[in-house]
Amino acid sequence: MTLAHAPHGNEAIDPRTLGLFWPTQEAPMITLTPELEQQLQQPTVQHKILTRAAELVAQGWTRGTAARDAEGRKVRSTAPEAATWCVVGAIDRALYELVGVDVYQMLGFDVDTYDTAPCPLPAMLALRRGPERMLARRDLARWNDTVCPNGATAELVLRTAAHTLAGCS
Repeated sequence: MTLAHAPHGNEAIDPRTLGLFWPTQEAPMITLTPELEQQLQQPTVQHKILTRAAELVAQGWTRGTAARDAEGRKVRSTAPEAATWCVVGAIDRALYELVGVDVYQMLGFDVDTYDTAPCPLPAMLALRRGPERMLARRDLARWNDTVCPNGATAELVLRTAAHTLAGCS
């Protein structure tokens, strides 16, 4: 997928506005520079990422891991074979699709480690903050795995947080 052709009519983040550009369809691993960290704090950028995450959850939702393939096996949320995502996994995948940041590569985690480790990246924490505020909870992954009743609710939380961040509510 190229950034110019985001699915579902979602306007992709233009990498040139972030100081990034890659000519291939597969995004390279991007480092979180201070400039990129600052861009990811912007409500309009967060809106795009959370909106794409909502679209992913609408395609398929899961619990107990960031993502699963079509056979139900745990996979990286950024893997091409990922078919269902938890709320956090969908945010990670959207970040990868729209900006090129692969949190697994950045952190050096495998799937099982990622599923159990706290998130040390400020940019990722910032992207989770909107949905967490809506839910009045601090652990979005735990909410997804233990409280969220279904994918439609997960999608609604992401969409509502996206609109709130963009001042569209």
